[in-house]
This record gives sequence, C-alpha cells and structure tokens, in this order.
Amino acid sequence: MSEPKAASLRDAWKAEPAASRRVIAKTVEQGKPLRTHRDATLGVWLGVRQLKRGPYVAGATFVVLAVLFAGLRVFLEGSSWLEAFADPQVYVIAGLAALLQLFLFNRQVKQRFRRGVAVNVAKLEGRSPKAPDLDVDALVARAREDGWLAQRWARVGR
Repeated sequence: MSEPKAASLRDAWKAEPAASRRVIAKTVEQGKPLRTHRDATLGVWLGVRQLKRGPYVAGATFVVLAVLFAGLRVFLEGSSWLEAFADPQVYVIAGLAALLQLFLFNRQVKQRFRRGVAVNVAKLEGRSPKAPDLDVDALVARAREDGWLAQRWARVGR
C-alpha cells in the first residue's frame, strides 16, 4: 500500500522522517546523486531553497552579532544597553562580520549545493550524473525554472 500523494514538495519534505531528510540534505550538499527519483526531486527542491538563503542568513548574522557586541560592551565597560546600541562601532563590526560570512562561507556552501542540484537534475533527466561534461550552470538554471520541479514532482511524488 503506497502513502497518499503529497500536494507539494514542502508537504512531502515535512512528512519525510528526520533521518531521511538528513540523508537527502547531506547527499545533496556533498554533490552526489540520490538513489530514487523521488529523493532526487526532494534534493533538488532543497538545494534550490538553500541557494536562495544567502542574504537572509547574512541579515540574521548581522542582527545576532550586533546584539552580542553590544552585550559584550555592556559587560566589559559597564555601560547601559542604550549607550551600547548607540555606538556605531557595534554596527560596523557586526556588518563586517556578516559580510565576511556572506562572501566567504556562504560561497563555499553554495558551490557544494550547486553541484548537488546539478547531479540530481541530470539524474531526473535520464543523463549520467557522473559525466565529466556536466554543465552545472545550465542544470541549476533548469531547476530554478518555473514549473520544472512541480512537473517532476507530479511524475514521481508519492
């Protein structure tokens, strides 16, 4: 007996067991193809979502670091929270750290996810994911096209 078909990829991802989600995420991040077409479709969906996350992560990093640096200033200098948040140095340091995170760390993560998306798109299209001439840019662009993932999910999603 098969499970009922999930209405969307998001619903299917939420319904997936935690262990299965970890395996899919780790496999895509490592740039490897997943075993089934269903998992490959979920992996492409997850990879495309991860590729869109960069600016949001940097913004959250900025806010967290600004609060931490202000708190450090309150703790070390004994100033008030209001004085600490009024100091522009807090925002400059937090902003530089967030930019560093965005341009260095995030670039490495995106490269890994781009490869994972590309090999799984190739698998879904019936091509060899291990081909040396894999055009990563074209395959990632195809995965981002409107309706492409939904069309694949309609074929394999359960």
